Amino acid sequence: MSFLLVVYAVLLIFLTLKRYRSIPLVVCVVLLLFTSTTVILLYGLRQFEAGQYWLLFGKDIEKDIFIPLVFVLYVFDVACTVIIARNHIAYRKINKR
Repeated sequence: MSFLLVVYAVLLIFLTLKRYRSIPLVVCVVLLLFTSTTVILLYGLRQFEAGQYWLLFGKDIEKDIFIPLVFVLYVFDVACTVIIARNHIAYRKINKR
């Protein structure tokens, strides 16, 4: 699971720094960000139904810690959305036709 979180972090950085040419593509990327975080939340809650702990980065994570961590992921999603929107606006200003 730790490897998947590292891959998710790299994907998040890549999606944030990439330039997008159209608004529908920006919307799709933002939906992808929030959907992936929601999938992590739902998967984690499902893991907690089976037991009281979830093994993450080699440590047992309790539900009381997991929920705030997912909240932080949603905050990162909002920050990435703002950065993506700003980059798109800057791209559109530079490439006006």
